[in-house]
Amino acid sequence: MNKKNLLTIVLVALFATLGFLGVRTWIARNQKSLEQKERVVGSLNRIQLLDSKGRHVNMADVHGNLIVYLGYSHCPDMCPLALSHLRLAMQENPELQNAATSVFISVDPKRDSPDVLARYEQKFAPLKLHAFTGDLDSIQTLATDLGASFANAPAAGNTTVGEYGVNHSLFFYLIDSERHLLGTIPATASPGAIAAELEKIFE
Repeated sequence: MNKKNLLTIVLVALFATLGFLGVRTWIARNQKSLEQKERVVGSLNRIQLLDSKGRHVNMADVHGNLIVYLGYSHCPDMCPLALSHLRLAMQENPELQNAATSVFISVDPKRDSPDVLARYEQKFAPLKLHAFTGDLDSIQTLATDLGASFANAPAAGNTTVGEYGVNHSLFFYLIDSERHLLGTIPATASPGAIAAELEKIFE
């Protein structure tokens, strides 16, 4: 067996494991969050982030239901997979784009400038993705509020991530217009599963 085939097998096994763990965690987290609708993501009303046009935006001014994903543009696999699946879910049910705003928050402000974020938004069209980044303190405050985490990691020979990678939580966070965290969807979920969950929560 050559190295290329071995690498393919290892990657398939890794994604299968991540998918299993993600779904199991999703069930547990959703049960808890849906039972505790009083939990408010209050930091969204306090922090200011930078959008893809270079504007400083008070997140309190981003109204309506939100689908929030934390990631970074150099992510070689999970972020493109998750956002591509979200795009397909929205194509299955276009009304979902009116029911909730898709928000991508980069946890890599050093590399994800407004110009980079603008190109990232376009990469997943026709998904109406709103990309933001900001200072690390603000991003960390929001991540902690969501129960998410992120941390820089060595590139480990993966040239697609550049000088370093970023380990981060692999969930979509579903937040209503009153800033209640209503549930999560694992980044490994299929487009159909994402669409079904969004319809149940936001329609």
